[in-house]
Formats: sequence, C-alpha cells, structure tokens
Amino acid sequence: MKIQIKIMVALMLLLTVAITACGPGGWGNPVPSYTVTFDSQSATVEADPTSITVPSGQTVGTLPTEPTRTNYTF
Repeated sequence: MKIQIKIMVALMLLLTVAITACGPGGWGNPVPSYTVTFDSQSATVEADPTSITVPSGQTVGTLPTEPTRTNYTF
C-alpha cells in the first residue's frame, strides 16, 4: 500500500513538472518580451533611455526621462 502511494505521489509530481515546463518560460519556451521605442521627434534633449524591453505580463519599472524642446509639452 505504501509503495502505491509513493508511486502516485511521484507520478503527480512528474505531471506537475511536465505541465509547468510546457507553458511560457518553460523548457525551450522563453517568455515573449516587448520593446517600446520612444521617438522624441527632434527634441533638444532625447528621452533617456530611448527604448525599454519588458517581458510579457510585467510592467515598466522606470519610465525614461522626458525629452525637452522649446514650446513643446511631452
């Protein structure tokens, strides 16, 4: 009886690992990421950084510094 329980637990653990590995970020499946590029439109001071790459499902941690240009609001 104890051997059957151990086998069942081992199979459930193996199934859990297999299901987890098949999803995004699992074995051979990198999580997609997205790059946002900021076009400062000939500003006097460009946005810094000019692009940010964020993994899918996450938010941008720190926004770039705003560009500046005389008589324009960003």
